[in-house]
Amino acid sequence: MNESIECLLVDDNTSDSQLFDICIHRVGFAVELTKTTTGLEALEKINAADLYTPDFIFLDINLPIMSGKECLIELKKIDRLAKTEIIMCSNSANPRDVEECMNSGAHHFFTKPFDLDAFTYFVKKIFIHLNLPFHIKENAT
Repeated sequence: MNESIECLLVDDNTSDSQLFDICIHRVGFAVELTKTTTGLEALEKINAADLYTPDFIFLDINLPIMSGKECLIELKKIDRLAKTEIIMCSNSANPRDVEECMNSGAHHFFTKPFDLDAFTYFVKKIFIHLNLPFHIKENAT
């Protein structure tokens, strides 16, 4: 890949955000990372700049103001994000959450907490568009 990968991380948890920073530096690709802490903030960021179209959105489910699932539904309504891969992240492995996200158009569902090596492995595989299962768990490596 010659161009940098544009990612949007939507997560209000500082520890998870820091883990994502480390992971991004370890994947071996040039990555432009934008962060927001709420779904509403993410939507405002995307709607404020018509040219902002991230390649990947990593979206936590449990967010203040607007849940990640609600944000996912709104993101899927934005035509220019049709090629953007949306990866849901959650501490919950609740099958209902997984199914709702899949039915709402998410590309993957990561169950946290992440082992840094496992998380880096999966992010790298997502960046190179390898066929991964929808629900990715830490022990799936």
